[in-house]
Amino acid sequence: MKLPPIVTAAGLVLLASPISLAVAQETGSDDSFDEIVVTGTFIRRSEGFTPASPVQEISKADFEANAPRTVADFLTQLPYSFNTTFTVGRALGSSNGSGSLNLRNLGSDATLVLLNGRRVARDAVTVGNVDVNSLVPQIAIERIDVLKDGASSLYGSDAVGGVANFLTRRNFQGFEVQAQGAQRDYGTTTDSRVSRIWGAQTEKSGVVVAVEHFNRDPFSWETYEIIRKRPGIDGAFRLAGWPARYSIPNRNAAGALAGAATTIADPACAAFGPSANTTGNPVTRLGVSYPSNCQQNAPLGTSANADENRYQAFIEAHHEINDSLKFYGEAGFLRTRTALVDTPGAAANPGPGQPAVIVPGYAPSNSFRAMNSAGVALYAQSSGVQLGFDKDGNGVNDFLPARSAAGQVIVVGTDPAALGANGLPVVPFWEDVTVVAGSRIFGMTCNLPGNPATTYNCRNDLNSTRYAVDAQRYVAGLEGDLFGGAWHYNASYLLAVNGEDDTTFGSAFSMPALRAGLAGYGGSGCLTPSNDPLLAGTNRPGAGNCRFFNIFGSSVTTAPGTLLANTPDMVTYITAQDWQGYETKASVLDFVLSGELFSLPAGRIGVAIGAQHRADDWSADYPALQNAGQSDLQAAFFDKKVGQISNAIFAELSVPLMKNEQYGLLDFTGAVRYENTGGPGLSTTDPKLGLLYSSPAGMVKVRGTWSTSFLAPSLYQRFRQNVVFTNAVNDGLTAANDNLSRVPTTVAGNPSLDPQTSENYNLGFTLKPWNNWSLDVDYWHFTFDGQISLENAVELASNLTTTLDPSKVIRNPAAGTVLWNGVNVGPIVGFNVNYINNASLKSAGFDFALNNTQDLGNFGALRSSILASYQSKYELNGRDISQSRNARTAGGSFSVPWRATMRNVWSLGSHSVQSLLRYTDEYYNDQNPNAGTLAKQHIEKYFTWDLSYSYELGERFGLKSSQIAVGANNVMDKAGPYVPDGNHTLSSMYDYSGRHVWLRLKAAF
Repeated sequence: MKLPPIVTAAGLVLLASPISLAVAQETGSDDSFDEIVVTGTFIRRSEGFTPASPVQEISKADFEANAPRTVADFLTQLPYSFNTTFTVGRALGSSNGSGSLNLRNLGSDATLVLLNGRRVARDAVTVGNVDVNSLVPQIAIERIDVLKDGASSLYGSDAVGGVANFLTRRNFQGFEVQAQGAQRDYGTTTDSRVSRIWGAQTEKSGVVVAVEHFNRDPFSWETYEIIRKRPGIDGAFRLAGWPARYSIPNRNAAGALAGAATTIADPACAAFGPSANTTGNPVTRLGVSYPSNCQQNAPLGTSANADENRYQAFIEAHHEINDSLKFYGEAGFLRTRTALVDTPGAAANPGPGQPAVIVPGYAPSNSFRAMNSAGVALYAQSSGVQLGFDKDGNGVNDFLPARSAAGQVIVVGTDPAALGANGLPVVPFWEDVTVVAGSRIFGMTCNLPGNPATTYNCRNDLNSTRYAVDAQRYVAGLEGDLFGGAWHYNASYLLAVNGEDDTTFGSAFSMPALRAGLAGYGGSGCLTPSNDPLLAGTNRPGAGNCRFFNIFGSSVTTAPGTLLANTPDMVTYITAQDWQGYETKASVLDFVLSGELFSLPAGRIGVAIGAQHRADDWSADYPALQNAGQSDLQAAFFDKKVGQISNAIFAELSVPLMKNEQYGLLDFTGAVRYENTGGPGLSTTDPKLGLLYSSPAGMVKVRGTWSTSFLAPSLYQRFRQNVVFTNAVNDGLTAANDNLSRVPTTVAGNPSLDPQTSENYNLGFTLKPWNNWSLDVDYWHFTFDGQISLENAVELASNLTTTLDPSKVIRNPAAGTVLWNGVNVGPIVGFNVNYINNASLKSAGFDFALNNTQDLGNFGALRSSILASYQSKYELNGRDISQSRNARTAGGSFSVPWRATMRNVWSLGSHSVQSLLRYTDEYYNDQNPNAGTLAKQHIEKYFTWDLSYSYELGERFGLKSSQIAVGANNVMDKAGPYVPDGNHTLSSMYDYSGRHVWLRLKAAF
């Protein structure tokens, strides 16, 4: 077992705020009104009860000392939770401001998140995880209990990797205000939070109200530490980009179409650096040299963090009706508004069976004059239909060429003075140009006239992507004692609703609007029976309310108001941004009865029994354009309104086996839960067994648990149907590193999915050799069978056994040439992927917690700790994939050997200084690099250091208490690890935003 530097340095720098593996009851000003919450058990015994499961308790003081910008940001320091959404410094921004918890990296959906011991609704879009940032205002958090082994025997579905239970300050009395601001070292972007909590308690009643406003300024990808500190980083140049690539037909000496078309990149591509560049060897057509490829720097100018405004409120109340009946209630509200700047333009990818995207020859922007093989200009028979503009600059408005029944231009020859078969003079014509599939339709200026070298993203001003999240959660319950206090009941009802309305991405577009604009019939006021000017009657392209859209680079280099210039109205028309709505709803009825049965020599047997009825609903409402399959994704999005009902019963037993002064304490615990989610195969029975031994003096504790857990397939996994983009695609049939981007991928849910099942055991001990030292060591082992995963499109494309499967990998011979066994099978233009029960995952390792408290006399006190996690095994379907990024493995995820944190907290009187080190070990990188970029075999070790100081002002200024605190996170301004793929960041693992300095003021009245 290799020890990381952070562990070997433990004697010098330690981590503070001791980690207790025993859970505690919530404290307050009046214990008689405490709804006792002990995470990991429902048993209440008169002499107290500690379960055998490993539970880390994070106190309010520990949480505040770190000054987290969000709850999810704080949770990233837990070594056993990683690969999460944490909204700070993410490569794509966390678009709706959410954050998640991912215990053991089994998936955020395999971690059950509770608020005061009860469930909350999952996020509205993917129904995949709970947004920990939106639970309650941070000022209302009393502590966070993290149960680190399976707990489905008590809590049901989702509790595979463990449980995180957020407990609130339900007995708070008084008024407290906190204001906190954080600013990035580079730039002026800030985070700010203002929180208030008020509480009043009487002999029989109490109420607490907390409100909070959080604001985050946006910042863009190019302001990342990694971008500024790594000279020459190329962003993510991808094929095909903008300016686009085009396919130009070729002709023989007589002017007839002959041979294959020539594919070129936009002649102006080189002028658009740094947002684009040319690659590959030049292409020559009719004596003219063109670039062969034009790549776009995809993330340039895009949001690394969204512009976010979040408002939260939380209310708790309780009232003692009589000695055996108490009422309690909760209400929570959330309003979040975020906006981000997306890549300016999506890719034009006509779906299977759809016609190609064409720039007609008569378009003012089309400069590809029709010529024969000798380079002599060709002329066509006139249709007699005259355009409303002079395309060739000869002072006369041009005429459209006549076409055959097959739609081809009727070529007459090279004589400009000839007459056509209809007796009309011949007319010049330009070739119809095909936009190569995958080409993007907008550049940094949204194809508006401007500076081609700009790095300012037009989506800052036109059609930014916006998110609106609104959530409500209500709880009402009754509890009380029975039979003279020997038994206790608790019954509650919960209703939680999460709604999210998102605009379609600013980079998206309407395919019908794009086709109309290229044909000259674009614009919301253009009314035409056809986009073909020969069939449009008196409607002329580019005339009246009808407008052309110029996709070429000339749209930027031209002057405003010219025939080649686009307008903001046309950009908005083609973008066709609209709202899509999602909602999740959870309603839960819980009943728990707990008490004591009879006495044994070692104590009384504790028991708890309970039942739960849970209804989950999910709906998705897509715009009409997406319903019709006419967005840029070219696939239909179907509205959804689905639900499922779960019913469960459970029982828990605690048996004291031994209690004496000579040998110590030995407790046995057991639990079992039956849950039925409805439908074939969606019912499970899950037991849990535990033993806890404590030596007489408490110097040694030994614990062990074994359990099975399950994770029911979510409504999203069962019924999802939408389209996403896949990037970094390499075709297994080609020798080159294709690095295809934004390949449309149709994702379909699977109603026949089985529950994912898990077997978990945990063995651990606690040593307290001296009063001020403690050591906790736990070995954990998870076997996760039937794991639900989404098929990996990148792997499907590169694997020779799947890349020719037409049901999974969609190819189009008309879109290009990819030869296999002498046959043109065509390039990859799409994927079909499904959720499947295909993986058996085994994950095992060790958790360590070392705690020390030193009294330094006149020099104060020092609290120190190390928290570390080592993953010794990570196997998928029997194959060892440990210590790897596993980017190309369906069902696999990051496997990092060591993750650890170290903290020192020194205090003297009113002064306190905290130091926090975070460490992430190195691991193998299996992802393909961007085209033209060298591969990187390993992701290196990563350290960050946080430092803070606080001063307690006490009861000055007429206050009960007050505090001022300052600090810096990532003191050394260390950039996250560079990777040669995608946007060059691993944003679910590292914060790339650089050093932050912060200030917090707190006052209690």
